[in-house]
Amino acid sequence: SGFTNFVIVYVSALIEDDTGANSKRLLELLHGLVQRDIIVGLRVRTVAQMYHAVATALTMTTTTTPSSNLMVIIDGKEEEFLRNITSNFRTLWNLGSVVKSMREALLADLAKILSTIALVQVKQVESILGVLGLYEDVSPSSTTIVRRSQDNEEKVEEEDGGSDIEEPYYSLSTWLCNIGNQNQPSNSQWAAKAGAACASAFVLGQLSPSAGGSGGDSSDSGDFNGCSESEVDMGRAIAKLCTLATSTNASSSPLKNESSSSELLWPAIHRGLSQPISTTSAPVVTPNPTLSLRMERALLLLEYGCKEGVLGGMGNGELLVDNKTGKMMAPPPNIEVLLKNAVYFLLYQIELVTILCDNGGTFMTSYRSSATNRASSRFARLIGQLRTLHGSYPASTEIAKAVDALLCESVDALKNISNDNTPSDANAVNMVKQMTLVYAVLTCGADYDDGDNVTEDGGIKYHVDTCNILLMMQFELPKSSAYSTKKAMVQTARSVFQYAKWGALSCLLPKIATRMNSLHSSSDTMESFVESFNSTVFDTALDAVHAPPADALLPLFECTLSAAGLSTSMSEGSSQLSLASLQRDKRSKSAVKMHKILSTLFAVMTEATSNRYRMYMLQQICILIFRPKLLRDEYEEWSEYDSDIDEGDDVCTPIRSAFRDLINMAGTKKPHIAKFVISNISVAWLGMDNDEDDKKEYQAFSGLSAIPYRTDIADLLLYKESKIEQSSVHQELNVAGWDGTGVGGIEGTSGKQDMPSPLDDSNDKSIVRGFILLFLSKLPNPGEELHKDVLTRLLHFIILRLLKRVNIVTNNRGSSVMTGSAEYCEKIRAWQALCILSRFVTTEIASDVCKLTFKSMSQNLHGQIRYFIEIFTIQCARLHPSIFGDEYVAQVRRRDASLQHISSLMIIGGNLIAGRYTVDFFRPLDNGGKLRLNEILAGVLPWLSSTQGFSRAIAQLLVHKLIPWWLILVIINITKLQAGGNNWFLSFIFDLLEDQSEMKRL
Repeated sequence: SGFTNFVIVYVSALIEDDTGANSKRLLELLHGLVQRDIIVGLRVRTVAQMYHAVATALTMTTTTTPSSNLMVIIDGKEEEFLRNITSNFRTLWNLGSVVKSMREALLADLAKILSTIALVQVKQVESILGVLGLYEDVSPSSTTIVRRSQDNEEKVEEEDGGSDIEEPYYSLSTWLCNIGNQNQPSNSQWAAKAGAACASAFVLGQLSPSAGGSGGDSSDSGDFNGCSESEVDMGRAIAKLCTLATSTNASSSPLKNESSSSELLWPAIHRGLSQPISTTSAPVVTPNPTLSLRMERALLLLEYGCKEGVLGGMGNGELLVDNKTGKMMAPPPNIEVLLKNAVYFLLYQIELVTILCDNGGTFMTSYRSSATNRASSRFARLIGQLRTLHGSYPASTEIAKAVDALLCESVDALKNISNDNTPSDANAVNMVKQMTLVYAVLTCGADYDDGDNVTEDGGIKYHVDTCNILLMMQFELPKSSAYSTKKAMVQTARSVFQYAKWGALSCLLPKIATRMNSLHSSSDTMESFVESFNSTVFDTALDAVHAPPADALLPLFECTLSAAGLSTSMSEGSSQLSLASLQRDKRSKSAVKMHKILSTLFAVMTEATSNRYRMYMLQQICILIFRPKLLRDEYEEWSEYDSDIDEGDDVCTPIRSAFRDLINMAGTKKPHIAKFVISNISVAWLGMDNDEDDKKEYQAFSGLSAIPYRTDIADLLLYKESKIEQSSVHQELNVAGWDGTGVGGIEGTSGKQDMPSPLDDSNDKSIVRGFILLFLSKLPNPGEELHKDVLTRLLHFIILRLLKRVNIVTNNRGSSVMTGSAEYCEKIRAWQALCILSRFVTTEIASDVCKLTFKSMSQNLHGQIRYFIEIFTIQCARLHPSIFGDEYVAQVRRRDASLQHISSLMIIGGNLIAGRYTVDFFRPLDNGGKLRLNEILAGVLPWLSSTQGFSRAIAQLLVHKLIPWWLILVIINITKLQAGGNNWFLSFIFDLLEDQSEMKRL
C-alpha cells in the first residue's frame, strides 16, 4: 500500500542519513513504535503494516550492507524499551481483536526489528524474558532453523514436522547475540550465560516473574493451583532463551559457544528434582512448601525443554536406537533418577487435587463452577506434563516400572471399591484418588501385567470387564456424609472424578481394539460381548455429556470415538465385498448402531467450548464415518427402500443425515467445516481404500455410494463461501488432540491433519467445489468401468438438474444479472461444473441437454458466463454432432436472436466448422450429409455485414470455409462454378474472401 511504501522509504532515508551511534531520529522512531498509543491506540491492521514496513526497511539495509548489521544502539533506556514491548503487546492480545495470522505476522516483524538493535546494558533479565514470553505458540524444534554465515551462505536443518519458515527464530537468536555487544556484533556470550543463570535462579525462587504473581518460595504447597500463570510464562521463556542461545552454534554461526541447550538447563533441573520423595509406588516423603515449589519450577523447565526438543531422548534431544536390538536406548542413569522423581512428584500433586478440603473460597454449585474449572484445569495441566515426559522419554525404564506397578494397584483398589456396595466417605475419597492415579499412569504408557489373565482370547474379556467396572462407577456419598453441607467441594471432587474416569477409559479402550486386531479370528460370542460393551459406552457417554467439566469433554469424546472405531471395524470385517450376502435386518441394525454413535459424538462436540477441539472432533468424526465400506453398506440399505430417491428415510441413512447436518452447520460462513467434510467423503465416494486386495474390485463400483447424495452434490457444485472478515475466519491451519500433539483418535491415525487449503484467498480458491469437481473428474468414462447406475442415477441427474437451474430467469426485464451477485455466481459455477460433466452426456439425455443448453444461450448473460456455455456446447456437439448440429442450424437461422446469442453461435460454429473440432463434427457427412450446409450458409451469410465486429469476422471465416465444402457436396466439382451461373453470388463472395488483402490477414 501507499502507507507501507512511504514508511519504507522514510526509514531507509533515516538509515542512510543518520547511521551509527548518533542515529537519534531512528532511535526516537523505534521508541515511539512500542508506545501504547501506537500498539493499542491504532487499528491492528495499521500497526501490522507499520511494523512490516519498518522491519522491511531495516532488513533491506542489513542485506545490502552486511558489515553494518546493527542499525540502532540503545544505551540507557533498554529496560523501558523492552517493558513497553511486553506490556503493550500483552494488552493488545488481551483485547481479543487480533487474529492468529495477524499475531504471528506482528511477532515475526517484531523479531526482525529486534535483530537490528543492540542493547548495551540490560540490568534486569526479566525484561528480556518478558519479550521472549510473547512467542508462546511456536517452538524452534517444530520449524526449519536456517543458519547463515557472514557471506550469506545458508545451511538448513529440517526437524520433525519442519516448515519452510525461518522466522522469527533466527532473528530472535541474532537479537540475543547482540545484547551487551556494542563493539563486536554477533559475537556475544551473554545469552548462554544468562540462560544458565536464569534457570538456576528461577528454580531457587530468586527470579520473580515480571508480570504479577508471587515470587520466591512463599506459595502454599497445599493449594492445587500450583505455580502462577506468570511463573509458567517465565519458565517457558527461560527454556526458549536457553534454546535460542545455542540454536545457531554451527560452524557458520557468529556464535562460538560450546555449550548446548541441554547443558544450560539440566543443572537447574537437577537442583529442583534431585531430592528423592519416593522409593515405591507411593510417595514416602511429603515435600515441604519450599521443596514443592522448587520441584514445580524445575518441572516447568523440564516440560518446556522437552517441548522445545532439547531435553528429550538421551537428555539432549536425540533418540538413539540400539543397532542390535532395534529398540530405543534408555536415558542415562542420572537422568532416569530425575525422571522418576518428577513422575512421583506429579502423582503426588494429582493426589492433592483429589483431596476434599475447603480452601476458604465461596464457589458456585453448578456443574461447571469456578471451583471445578480450577480443579479440572490443574488436573489437566498435571496430566499434560506426564504426557510430555512420556512422549519425550519413551524408553525410560524407571517411568515404566513405576507406572506399571501403580496401575495394577489402583485398578485392584477400584475393583474392591466396586464390590463394596455400601457407600461411605472413605470409599468416595479413595475412589477419586485411585481413578485419578489410573488416568495419570496410563498417560505415561502404563500397561497391565496380564499374568494369569491371558487366555485364548488374548485377555480381551479381562480388559473389557475392567473397563466395564470403571464405566459403571459413580461418585456417590452416603446420606449422612460429613461433606453433605460442602456442595462446592463435593462438586469439585465429582468433576475431577468424571475427568479421570473418561480419561482412563480413553486410554484403555484402544488397548481392546489392539488385542482384537491381533487375533487371527474371533468368535461371534466374543464379538457380541465386545459389541454389547460398546453399546453401553455410547449410552453412558450420552447420559454423561453434561456431567464432566469442560476440560474433560475431549477425553469423553476420545472414549466414545475408540468404541465407535472398534464397533465399525468389526462391522466392516464381518461383511463381504459384494454386499449381496448381507441380510437386510443386519444392515438395519448397523444403521441403528450408527445413529447411536453419531448422536453421542455430535452431543459431545456440541458441548465443547474450544473451537480448536471442536475442529479436532469434527476431523475424527469425518475419518470415522466417511469410509468406502460404510458408505457402500448405507447405499445398499437405502436402495432397498421404496421412499423418495433423493430424500429417502433417514433411518436407513445415518451417515447422509450426519453429512447434511455438518453442511448445514458450515453454511457459507464456516467453510473450514465444509472443507473437512467434503475432502473426506469425496475420497470415500470414489471407493478408495487402503486395502490393496479390495481396491480393484471397489473401483468397479466407483461413485455408487454417492447416488444418495446426488442432490447435495448438485447443490455443492454451486457452493460459494461468504465474504468474511479476517477476524472471523477460522485461524487454525491444523487441528490437534487434547495435548496439542495430535495424540488420540482412531487406531492407526495420527490425530493431526492439515486443513485442505490455506486461508489466503479462500473465497477465490473455492476448495469445497474443487473437491466435488475432482471427484467427478476421477470417475471412469461411460462405456469403460463406469457403473450404469452411476451414469444414469447420479451423473445424468446432476447434469439435468444444473441445466434446469441455470434456465430459471429471475429478472423479467431482460437485463443482465449483476456481476458478483448470487445469481451470477450460481450461473457461472453451474456452467463450469457442466464443462467437467460434458463427457457424461450420452444419447439418452442428449436431446434434453441440447434444448436446455440453447435455451439458456438465448438469455442476456455476461461474457464470462457465455464462455463456459460455449465450451460445454462444443464438447457436447463433438459427442453428438447430429443432435446438436440440427439444433445449431435452427438457432443460426433465427430472426429474433440477440447479438449476444449470435456471437455465441458464431464462436461455436467457428470451432466446429473452421476450428480444431471439424473432424469430430462433420463425421456424419460421410453417411449421407445429414448436416444441411446450405441452411448453415443461409444462416451465416447475413451476418457478413453485422455491426458487431466479432460476429462479422467469424462469419467471414465460416463462409470462406463452407463455400468449398458446399460446392463439393452439392455440385461435386468446384471447377463447374461459373460467374454467370446460379452460383455467381457464392463465387463472388468466395473470391473476395480468398483474394482481398484484409480478408487474407483475417
